[in-house]
Amino acid sequence: MSKTKSSRIRRRIIRSGVATAAATATVVATMAAPASAASVTLTLSSAVGPGTSDKNTAPSDAVTITASATSAWLSGYSAQVKAVLSVAACATTVPAATTDTAPVAGSTTTGLIVVDVTATRLTDYKAAIGIPANLPMATTSPQKYNICVYSSSTATAPLIGSAAYTAAVPPTATKVTPASGLATGGNTITITGSGFPTTSSGLTGTLGGVPLTGVTALGPSTFKATVPAGKPNTTAVLTVTTTAGTATLQAAYKYANGINIAPNTAPNTADQVYVDVMGSGFSGLSFESKSGVGGAGRLLTPALDTKARVFLVSGVYDPSIINTNEYKNGPFAECGAVAVISDRELICGMDLTNGYDPAKGTVYGTKTAVKEGTYTLTVVNVGKLGATVATDDLLQTDLSSGSTFTVAPY
Repeated sequence: MSKTKSSRIRRRIIRSGVATAAATATVVATMAAPASAASVTLTLSSAVGPGTSDKNTAPSDAVTITASATSAWLSGYSAQVKAVLSVAACATTVPAATTDTAPVAGSTTTGLIVVDVTATRLTDYKAAIGIPANLPMATTSPQKYNICVYSSSTATAPLIGSAAYTAAVPPTATKVTPASGLATGGNTITITGSGFPTTSSGLTGTLGGVPLTGVTALGPSTFKATVPAGKPNTTAVLTVTTTAGTATLQAAYKYANGINIAPNTAPNTADQVYVDVMGSGFSGLSFESKSGVGGAGRLLTPALDTKARVFLVSGVYDPSIINTNEYKNGPFAECGAVAVISDRELICGMDLTNGYDPAKGTVYGTKTAVKEGTYTLTVVNVGKLGATVATDDLLQTDLSSGSTFTVAPY
């Protein structure tokens, strides 16, 4: 055999051996490939939920959240997959449940608690995860868990998805300060309790069913908020909601039927003082005379004139009769020409240069200015004289510092 022919044969053998080795390597690589895809990081519809810190805490409510990913991480799996909550990092295969059924705050079982939860495949991209009521807390609130989702409940089923989850004790509400205010709302209250988040975005609340505004977290036991308008002379229920639950405080706040006024001072040389009155229920009042009868210089006509009025009073308005045709405590002036702007606002005008005799309900015989001093501007539902005044005939605003009016040369 020639040398050239021998070289050609040797090259063919070498090429054949390389090809065979490559094919063998390909087969081995194919057999070594994993049977399942790697675990994905999931996005939860709510990453925080209710738990219970110790035996004495009322059980929280069960909740359902969803766990999603942009990839089809549930493709090919049955409707029921396996999920657990684990204090430790997610195991690569299904762990055994080690739930402490009555953990206490500061428990030494941190890292051992594994809680079985329900998991249902909804689509290739999303599963529903059921978080049980009274979720065990291995440490003080909040408790960090991992949601671990496995392809099935068998012991060797691989981890296919995971996400971080926080359990927190539901809030409590014990006190509102101050506990009352004007029905117009707008003032600031402080709510005291427990289990409040330290970020304002995690808090919402209502007072009398109306949302609180300006909610500002001050710490785990307090937050402040702005009071909404409410119905006069009623007490309102407070609700406080966090991601861990809702707290309710009955009769938490009383809405007083008071008023705020501006301006709240003028000299007795002013014959035309326009006062802006903020309160409640003005649209339901009639400030026009229903009788059409009046006497010269007389403020009220006995039993006939039943219109609502705005009075300047020293102390508390009381139209009861103590002597013949005399008030017990009548007005020193009337803020007349009332214009109702809305249910919560009206504007009226006073002449402080020509006041009324508070005993008679009439102007004095000669033009007499209202004496300097501190008075109260008050709105009465019905202003009329009579030997007795029925309850429904005298529905005036509760007096408050906001309705004080001072007659002085400021």
